[in-house]
Amino acid sequence: MLTSTCSGIWSGMKTVKYFDGKTYNWVGVSQQKSLYGKVKRTLGQFTPSYWDKDEWNVLKGPLRFLQVLGLFVVIEVVEVMGFFLKYILWIPPANALVTYRLALWWLIANPAIREYNVFLQTRAPVKKLGAFCWLAVCIAIMETLICIKFGRGLFNNPVPKKVIWFWSVITLGLVLFLGGWTYKSYKDSKEARKKKSTNTKTNKSM
Repeated sequence: MLTSTCSGIWSGMKTVKYFDGKTYNWVGVSQQKSLYGKVKRTLGQFTPSYWDKDEWNVLKGPLRFLQVLGLFVVIEVVEVMGFFLKYILWIPPANALVTYRLALWWLIANPAIREYNVFLQTRAPVKKLGAFCWLAVCIAIMETLICIKFGRGLFNNPVPKKVIWFWSVITLGLVLFLGGWTYKSYKDSKEARKKKSTNTKTNKSM
């Protein structure tokens, strides 16, 4: 599941990059010479006039890394909840509700992720998340609570120690990595401010 999510993100980024650099011809339908050109131009009417590429800048800093990691965690939770809901609520895989849920999430996730990206990129002092982003978070929380409530007593086997140790090591490594990164960023910013202050004093003295 983790591999499929990463491959989907990578392919999506490559697709947007391809369309971002593509040249579009917006000549009117009546000016197209061939029938194929007219049909292609008509269908192109329903496509965006330009493709806006989302820049996540994951390595911009520790905070941005955590913000993008949080989005990744929410996506994984939503995918896992699909399996848990089917098992806990006794919903057959062929049931139409499974398809409806996936379609609903597809309709909500696209604008929600876009709104979250705009939220991260906006440099205004006061900014807020969009409606679709809040809706997606609320639905994810609701699905998680449903699984917790109705899943009591269904999973009696304890979590394997190997799994606990694995995630403990991952969590510890992540904490140490972010701690070192935060310290380095703070030290670099402090030196930059000190250097800027020194240059300002030098310019004033001249």
